[in-house]
Amino acid sequence: MTEAPDDPDWSLLPRDPVRFFRLPPEYDRRDLKRSYNQLLRRFKPERFPQEFQRIRAAYEQLENALRYGQSPEDTPTTAPSFSWDAPTASAAFAGTAASGRSSTPAVVTLKERIRTGSVTQTYRELEAREDKSPYDYYALAVMSDAVDRQDGLQFARWLLKGVAAHPRDVGLLHLINAYLNNLAQPDQAEQLLVECSQFIDEQMFFPITDTLWRELLRAENFCHFRSAWEKCNRNFKGIQVSNRLIFLVYILKQAIWVADKDWIAEAFEYLEQNYDNIPSHLEYDLEVLARLRMYILVREAFVLGNETRHRLDQAMRDYFCEDQLRGDQSVLACQILLAQDANTAADAFGELGNETYSPFYAVWAWVSYDVGERHVEPPKETLDEQLWHPRIQLLINDVVGQTYLSRLGASEAGNRIWYRTIQTITLVGSSFICCAVGVLLGAGVDNVVRGMGKNFDWIALGGLLGMIIGIALGFWGCHLITKRYWEPIERRHGLQCYHELWRPALLSFLARSHLSYQTFMSYLQSYANVNQAPKWLMSYAEQDYALPVFISAHRFMV
Repeated sequence: MTEAPDDPDWSLLPRDPVRFFRLPPEYDRRDLKRSYNQLLRRFKPERFPQEFQRIRAAYEQLENALRYGQSPEDTPTTAPSFSWDAPTASAAFAGTAASGRSSTPAVVTLKERIRTGSVTQTYRELEAREDKSPYDYYALAVMSDAVDRQDGLQFARWLLKGVAAHPRDVGLLHLINAYLNNLAQPDQAEQLLVECSQFIDEQMFFPITDTLWRELLRAENFCHFRSAWEKCNRNFKGIQVSNRLIFLVYILKQAIWVADKDWIAEAFEYLEQNYDNIPSHLEYDLEVLARLRMYILVREAFVLGNETRHRLDQAMRDYFCEDQLRGDQSVLACQILLAQDANTAADAFGELGNETYSPFYAVWAWVSYDVGERHVEPPKETLDEQLWHPRIQLLINDVVGQTYLSRLGASEAGNRIWYRTIQTITLVGSSFICCAVGVLLGAGVDNVVRGMGKNFDWIALGGLLGMIIGIALGFWGCHLITKRYWEPIERRHGLQCYHELWRPALLSFLARSHLSYQTFMSYLQSYANVNQAPKWLMSYAEQDYALPVFISAHRFMV
């Protein structure tokens, strides 16, 4: 069957991933990720597992190259494609001619020598050579499994010695990278990392060992990771720190979930001290890392007492710590759970003003967007503002009507009557009392003045001044009643209305509309400003993280 014109050319993998992704000559991470996401939306891992693995391997090769500022050809990959030329790969040995009539030494290849002779002797002779080729080191690594296995790491050690002797040999770099990525015994990871730091220069060390560090973290025994990190850093000369900074920015997203507080503080302090040396293309990653650090500080309080929040936290951890397939599956499962029932999001984020919600959502929004780019087709229709503006207005009118007709509306009306009555009594009462006091004082002054033979209406003056003071005190008393008593009552009533009436209406509308959170809030604000919406609606809607979480979940149901 012939491939469609827009189908990828699978024959280009793994040798030419740039052409496979159809990237421009001067592509960047954004170009790569856009092409990668487009392919994954077509070749979903649950339906095309083999194709997904090939796409993922090619993406990791190019992403690793961009991350560390290398060309794709020089970057170690999990699918090596290289060859040593014949003179280099011959590993020839001098032998005796088969006829016996000539003393001219014959050239015997390594393959023939192993087939007809002693593997141990061949290994020892090749080991004794002073000027070994890259292929010689590879041959020694292979034979060591049968001749000199020791602790099982001789294969890797010979490859590392080869890298030390030939630092830029692509074949050896491919082999050691593939070996580390498929390490059979994870308990040897710490030792291998330390030995790698003794043979591989710091510029190539992190691109080659990146995967092994992540596997070490997945073991969730951070003391081994920290021990390996400290030992490796002692072996580095410290001249080239750029790759170390790049690696640290990436690995911290995973390590921060299991690392102790002291190591995290040290890592961030090192980044801050060397901030000027961090490549500009990592600015967005640094922002994500800063958000993640804020969330980790409140994580325990966030998950406490709610199963949905616990699942959301686990999904974020899987996203940062596990392979992409498992991480995406965890996030997708949570999004479907939230989208299927609005009450799930409402219950999980029911406490408006909870200080742990904001740090969580700052990370969750980024995670949701990234996973959505791989699994959700972008909308084909543009937003029709002429359609949604009146619908938002209708929503607010419905909310207002429901509130007035509900028992909560009746209760609020009754409370407002009492509030206005108390205000009136306070204003009138203070004016009357102060006026009466002023009249009495004026009468006293008038008697004294009349006894002195002077005539002035001090009673009227006292009454007027008393009334002015009484009105001022009455307004002050009304303001005090409003601030101290009425506004808390009104706020509690508004919160009760929001939970019982307003939030369900908003969530129901969002389930039908599929508007973005920013668009919805801007429309809601435009109508709330004309005093058609209940007083506390916008205030509580802006504090309600159930709304953006629910909206982001519905993106995955389209």
